[in-house]
Amino acid sequence: MSSATKPFLRLALLFAVSYGLLYFSYKYDMPRSGGADFFHYYKMYLSPLDFTAAPSPFVYRQLSAIVTHWVYAAHIYYPNTIWFQEAGYDQHVFFAALLTNYFFLVLTAWVVGAIVEQLGENRFMPATLGGLLCLLSFETQVSVITGLTEGLSWFLLSLAFLFYLRRNALPLAVILTLAIVQRETILIVFASISGLALVLRPEDRRFNGFVFLGSLMCCVAYLVMRIKIVPAAGAAFQTDPVALFDHLKHLHVARDLLLQGFASQNLLWLFLAAAFIAADRRTRTYWLPVLAATFLVLVVVSLAAASPNNVGRIAAILHPVLAAFVTVACARLERTA
Repeated sequence: MSSATKPFLRLALLFAVSYGLLYFSYKYDMPRSGGADFFHYYKMYLSPLDFTAAPSPFVYRQLSAIVTHWVYAAHIYYPNTIWFQEAGYDQHVFFAALLTNYFFLVLTAWVVGAIVEQLGENRFMPATLGGLLCLLSFETQVSVITGLTEGLSWFLLSLAFLFYLRRNALPLAVILTLAIVQRETILIVFASISGLALVLRPEDRRFNGFVFLGSLMCCVAYLVMRIKIVPAAGAAFQTDPVALFDHLKHLHVARDLLLQGFASQNLLWLFLAAAFIAADRRTRTYWLPVLAATFLVLVVVSLAAASPNNVGRIAAILHPVLAAFVTVACARLERTA
């Protein structure tokens, strides 16, 4: 088999082993029991680019709204009896949202394989394992294959990280720009990674300086959009530094925060274990502190934004990257066994 066909075989395999996840979510997911943000996104899926369709910050997730609307408008639908039956909400829109998220989740798993290859494991099985680990993230069923917008966000994050590793500045800049209207946490992730890299890897200061500055500029553009250009009602405190600091100052660490925020991070714990057991020196001395610090930044940001119940989901945007590093460590362990 030629090397050109292997990535497409891997993509087909990822779809083949995972479509049952889509069926399960479609059959049994109940948005009121943990994905209630769907009810904000619902009107956006019907009317993308209408910045009055939902409150802030939901209304700024426009890329997912556009793609989901296209799926819905194309009448792509699987008729089935499902648990989610609520007056005023069209099952066709619900299916379109889940299908969109599932499709981009599988593409994310595919990109994870490319990240594994970029990290030095240029073989079919490690690349496939990386994708499978991504699909087995705790948050996959809970937060991604739902009516929310995580699928496309995970895909953009993983693709941006691949371009970051390859030092492809232009496509990375495009993704950072797209993140303004999809998920601002992508900008926070790359500001954190590149900012730490400026300290830990001064020999690569030019590229990381570009990424850091680009991430900050896009963050500013997001804030300008949210405050000045298309202001939407709701969550105004999230753009108020005093209010954000006040939330952190009065933070109460509850049992639910520990369970859903940290117990859900299965790939983080695997990454930490792999870094000490089987990772190479560069992963242990560079990527371990960088990714661990980035995770903590996401936790602090989510707590400051008064989202303690969403810490696990927000921080899980790192799971595709962590899946790649866990896979590389496993492949290294296999070679040294």
